[in-house]
Amino acid sequence: MDLLDPSRLSPGHWLADASEPISHPLYAILAALLTLGLIGGIYVRLAVGEMFGGHRFKQRQAARLANAGIALCLLGVAILLFRWQPVPVLSKRIWLLLWSAGTAALVAYSSFYYLRMYPRRLVAYEETERRRRYLPRPAAAATKPRRRSRRRR
Repeated sequence: MDLLDPSRLSPGHWLADASEPISHPLYAILAALLTLGLIGGIYVRLAVGEMFGGHRFKQRQAARLANAGIALCLLGVAILLFRWQPVPVLSKRIWLLLWSAGTAALVAYSSFYYLRMYPRRLVAYEETERRRRYLPRPAAAATKPRRRSRRRR
């Protein structure tokens, strides 16, 4: 089947079982990349405190991106496993297409967010942290003694 074949646009093509065997080298490369991405995402998620020190905003953003990466990698590995062991509905081509579209959308949104929105939010967060750090803190109220509880015994 040609790559530019118009029959690839039909719903019947996407709802059919895959014609290429799972032993195709692209599946092995994709499985290796997904496994590396999964390991990297789990590492970032677990070590986010050491990676960014005490900067809570950067920790939250890295954890959010790591969670999305872990979810996409797990979903991709599950799709490949369903392709390897043909499950009647879950081994269709459409799932790989939807996963690819979701991955492309996540990459596009992440790049937009980190290039446009992230710098502004980071400056706003640092400004609020600076203000919070230098605001006077209320003194502990040591004027009133503590009340004893009046429980019946």
